[in-house]
Amino acid sequence: MKMTRINNLSIRKTLLTIILLVVFVAMVLVMTFVLIEKNNNEKTNLVNNTILNANIVGEYCATAIYFQRPDAAIDALKKLETIKFILNARVYDNNENLFAVFERERFNEDFFKKYPSQISNSYFEPDYLVVVLPLIYQGEKLGVLYLRSSLVSLNEEINEFFIFNSILFIIILAISYFLALKLQKVISEPVLHLAEVTKGITQKNDFSVRVKKRGKNEIGILYDEFNFLLELIQISSKERDMAIKTLGISEERLKLALEGSNDGLWDWDLTTDEVYYSPRWQTMIGYENGELEGKLETWNSLVHP
Repeated sequence: MKMTRINNLSIRKTLLTIILLVVFVAMVLVMTFVLIEKNNNEKTNLVNNTILNANIVGEYCATAIYFQRPDAAIDALKKLETIKFILNARVYDNNENLFAVFERERFNEDFFKKYPSQISNSYFEPDYLVVVLPLIYQGEKLGVLYLRSSLVSLNEEINEFFIFNSILFIIILAISYFLALKLQKVISEPVLHLAEVTKGITQKNDFSVRVKKRGKNEIGILYDEFNFLLELIQISSKERDMAIKTLGISEERLKLALEGSNDGLWDWDLTTDEVYYSPRWQTMIGYENGELEGKLETWNSLVHP
């Protein structure tokens, strides 16, 4: 159904539609790829930054657990205040006792316990990132550090990036439209010119017209073939006119010969079974011109039994 609609458009609108459709699909694919890549890169950067800060703070917290200095661990966690995307930090010892806390906003401390504490890892949730870092001092695991980072800034940056690319998309689409409007003439104008010439030939029945070739591309080849076709039609038309003229002369001579000799003529078409009876032939047997029907049965009915 959609292809039928395109086929019903003018060649100018068809070319514009095809060009804009190709540009649109290409831009959507490129934008999708760029947005996915941007999102992955931003998430990777957030994970790396959070892990980096976790390692820095984790060294102090491991030492604090070893010497049982919660105040030293709290002081270490306070350094995270300058890093705005980190919302919460929890330090637990090996007995899963809360050792030190940093809170930029209130959060359920039991939430962190659902993440495995044996290995360093990161986990993305819908609105935040959680980084788990085992605290090791002198080769011994003493506890675990949990950091929760906000995804608000990441999402805002992705949204800004999306808006920027959407505006860029609209600008490129508009530029593509105006370029397509200009460039489509390279194809549409020669084709429309050919259609106009063809219409003129049909109306005037003049096959001596020729279209001027504009290039050596496929349209130029089409022009050559069109001119060659016109030449063949013109030759055929001349031969036909000559044959008609010759036939007319022959018929006129036959007519004069028949009239001069006072003879009648009848002709039987074996393919259609129709019979022609000349006016003189009908008069010779006592009938008026047109009185006898042009069939073989007419002749049979006139023969003496």
